[in-house]
Amino acid sequence: METAAARDEGTEQTPEARPTEGPRGIGGWLILPIIHLVGSIIFTGINLWPVLQNKGSFIDIALNPTYRWMLLPALISTAGGLAILALAGSALVMLYLKRRIFKVLMICFYVLVLVATAFETSLVFAFEEFGETLADQQEMVKELVRSIVAAAIWIPYFLVSKRVKATFIE
Repeated sequence: METAAARDEGTEQTPEARPTEGPRGIGGWLILPIIHLVGSIIFTGINLWPVLQNKGSFIDIALNPTYRWMLLPALISTAGGLAILALAGSALVMLYLKRRIFKVLMICFYVLVLVATAFETSLVFAFEEFGETLADQQEMVKELVRSIVAAAIWIPYFLVSKRVKATFIE
């Protein structure tokens, strides 16, 4: 019977190549960020679809001197939504491939969601022209708090998790 020492004889492994100790595979708490990625793709896509279908609205805003100032925030908001879709989709692919970059993509995803939510919330409070009701403003604040809490929990998780270190090694 072959021992572990005999198997490893002649094959030096660098510390990076050695499997990390701890839980491995996609499971445990890692399931929650995966659900967040899928939900973000679905709901961001649902929110962006009407905007992308009606590209003329950007032209209407640009041509109307009263609302022209809204063009830049609208474009930034749309670009942020598209970036969230792209980042979440890329992260899911890297998750499936178990690539090391998954960890970086997830940290970037949580930062981007936080920044985008803060941007949208600041617009709603800064400009009454958006016509948001008090209930809408309260919902925006709840979303901002959720984004802050998610970033505060999941960014450190991806930085220190033994499961993440052991699973995403390629």
